[in-house]
Amino acid sequence: MDQTPTFDDHWAAVGAQLLMSEFDSGAERAHQLSAATARLLPEVVREEESGAAERVQEHHRALDELAAVSAGAGGRVMTHRSPWSQELSAIKDRLDLTPYLHWPRLYLKGTSDYRWGWTWRTSLELQPTTDLLQNVLQQSASYDVATGKVFVEHRLSDHESEVKAFVGFPFVPSVSVGYINVRPYYQFGVDGYVDVDGSGAWSSSADRARSYTYAQIYVTSTDASGGDARFEGPVWSRSSYDHAGPGVGSSFSHSGVLTVGDGLVIDALVISARRYVVWVGCYAWAWSKIIPRVATSQVQAKIDGSVPFVVVEERPL
Repeated sequence: MDQTPTFDDHWAAVGAQLLMSEFDSGAERAHQLSAATARLLPEVVREEESGAAERVQEHHRALDELAAVSAGAGGRVMTHRSPWSQELSAIKDRLDLTPYLHWPRLYLKGTSDYRWGWTWRTSLELQPTTDLLQNVLQQSASYDVATGKVFVEHRLSDHESEVKAFVGFPFVPSVSVGYINVRPYYQFGVDGYVDVDGSGAWSSSADRARSYTYAQIYVTSTDASGGDARFEGPVWSRSSYDHAGPGVGSSFSHSGVLTVGDGLVIDALVISARRYVVWVGCYAWAWSKIIPRVATSQVQAKIDGSVPFVVVEERPL
């Protein structure tokens, strides 16, 4: 069977590669800044007290058990799925208004239109440590274009971590020059925990662990030959934020919907000579600090996301 990529696959791949290169470059700059900041603001470390390393290890073993329980809980996104995701195809068949509208034109894109997906991840170790229980990094990401689902998860200690997953669909402008307004409907379930031990070795009561999750939109484009790749975005809308300082440990569970009212909307200039891909997905970012063998923290977060449909409004200039 011929596996040669089609023309459309090529320009979608070029757009995705452009975004991943941009992410890699931005992550490298952020990592350099984080490392410089860590050197300028070291923790005030007291002499290692008797039994500190054993206490830190025991704390991490308890967190391992918590992570195992959380991992077995499975996704929850289906529990708050919109009826739109079930009826989308029927609605599109019965309610195609495009032939009756001049401008603006509205397009309802859904799971039957999604054609591509991709994932990306990066990480930074914050401090060297010989305690393997304190040095934790687990990352995973996946997507399903048939259902519009995206999933990311990470668990970390002594690291900064970023994970993303996207689905995408093509868009071919029907105007010579115009713009599109992209409005996804994004559902999410976020679960996890943030935990910082209560050791008196921490230099202040500031946060030592944080977890953020977002929905994001990008629009990539290439010329007709698949070259001159460009992108618009990102636009992002936060779905959760959790944090902990010394002596704080808590699990979290969030669910909901993000739409244009939450700022999840992007405008992009389009011309008929270029080919476009709209990407929608989820992004998790977290960090967790330690004092090697003395004090510790850990973060776990997972996102079950779903993009049942995206509204695209097209207007001429």
